[in-house]
Amino acid sequence: MRHLHISADWWHPSALRDSAIVNAALTCAQILLAILFLVSLPVQASDSVPPGIDWSALTVAQQNSLHRFQDRWSQLPPDRQTSLAEGTQYWLTMTPAQRAHMQEQLQRWHSLPPEQRSVMLDRVREFRALLPPVQQRVRDQFQRFSRLSPERREQLKVRWRALTPQQRSAASAPLQRMPATHGD
Repeated sequence: MRHLHISADWWHPSALRDSAIVNAALTCAQILLAILFLVSLPVQASDSVPPGIDWSALTVAQQNSLHRFQDRWSQLPPDRQTSLAEGTQYWLTMTPAQRAHMQEQLQRWHSLPPEQRSVMLDRVREFRALLPPVQQRVRDQFQRFSRLSPERREQLKVRWRALTPQQRSAASAPLQRMPATHGD
């Protein structure tokens, strides 16, 4: 398994000499964006498949939200039913502003070329394969990146895009070799 180590001061100008930090931040942004769109995707099945959810067991609000699935609900795999029910329940707890934002994000997702969506889904799978402490560090780094001013984020993106594939690969290598440790 690959291990990732990102220092707590990755945004400091001296740390930005190593563009692997910029790569990590951009990758984190893409991973977390992709995660938002996976709410209704099936969860990976465990050894024992849980029983499906009967349509009548859903709340009226869930049924209203999932009405387009009603005719084929019983044919859906149990993990898909669970995922849809949980995703709908989450949706119902959102404020109208959060829902509007999510709809914008979903429209943006659907407007992406299939190849880009595929790359993002691959990154989500890679993220899910990371150890929980590493996942948390990635989330923390993304939050730090998100708190930067839009101008600063754009500067980092431009700087990253200007690198050749070889430079990006060389910059990412140290992050891939470092073991995950607690208390970074």
